[in-house]
Amino acid sequence: MPPPSPDPQPTFSKIPFSKSTQLNTELVFFRRLFHLSRTDDPQNTRLPSQPRIQLNTPELLSYVSQDLQTPELDSFAPYLWLLSTPSYINISPLHHQLVKGRTIVLTEDPQLHLLWIYDRIFVKPVPEYLLSHAFWEFCFDGYGDTKASLPPEGREEAFKAACGFLRSWALLVRYRSDFAIAVKDGEGGSLLPKSDGGDSEKSGGTKITYEAFCDFIAPFADVGDDQVSPRYKYGEIRLSRLKIWSKIFMRNFHFEQFYGQYGAYFGRFYGPLIFLFGALSVVLSAMQVELGVSTGRMEAGNWVVFESVCRWFSIVTILLVAASTFFLIALLIRMVAGEVFFATRSMYRKRRGKGGDA
Repeated sequence: MPPPSPDPQPTFSKIPFSKSTQLNTELVFFRRLFHLSRTDDPQNTRLPSQPRIQLNTPELLSYVSQDLQTPELDSFAPYLWLLSTPSYINISPLHHQLVKGRTIVLTEDPQLHLLWIYDRIFVKPVPEYLLSHAFWEFCFDGYGDTKASLPPEGREEAFKAACGFLRSWALLVRYRSDFAIAVKDGEGGSLLPKSDGGDSEKSGGTKITYEAFCDFIAPFADVGDDQVSPRYKYGEIRLSRLKIWSKIFMRNFHFEQFYGQYGAYFGRFYGPLIFLFGALSVVLSAMQVELGVSTGRMEAGNWVVFESVCRWFSIVTILLVAASTFFLIALLIRMVAGEVFFATRSMYRKRRGKGGDA
């Protein structure tokens, strides 16, 4: 018996794009059954772009939330004006990222999307399922609260994250050259899928053209800030600044760490410390020379003040050097202690779990 035909396409006000402009045709949504199915093979229940996740399961909903939402950056949103221009249009297209000398690094972590540091910018590829209108119907429209795949609050948060993410892509790809960069295979794959995944042509899908992408992404360019999550009210964010301010406002001392070795971690302190100690050395040497040639004239009032300033500046310098040394040693001890504590706790939980199984 053939599978039931899809229900008539209703009109939705929330889904930004229409079914006619979707760029992925692998999914179909049966509204009366509230069921997602694959168009290529009804027996295939895997999510496009992530075959580990099965359709119509709680794991799907959990995965979508993790794949799209940025909870830490959303909580930090009131302070993001300290790190970036307070406007979502502060996003350079892909070709201009190369003009700036940046390397485009593919990342699957939504919190790293559009964060940049030195000569690198992190960009999250567009998941294939977000290009499917059927997927948006299933996850975000909900057909009321009784059949919603996500609870109202969770559905709204995921919907805003998806809209904000795709709005950022409307700014990343503004020219045909940007589209060529996005579909080109790099380390880890391409940033945009090359085909819609359907059953046409020899390769198993119709090739996505730049014109088709423009038709799909155009509605997201008009999405307002009230329809996106707090993070996506901003564009590119400097990661080095975020690391500093997150320690103050979020009490997060390990936001997106990239250092696998102690030497690399402490190496970032060498430049500022060398500059500081070099400047202090020059000032102290100048003071020492001046005090040496001014011997015998210290009885005058101005020179007595100068001698007092030199004495206190020397003491402050000694304290500053001692404090910097103590800080680096304390930081090393804290890191080692944290690793030992984590390893001990993990071993304890592992042994406790084996004991419970026994």
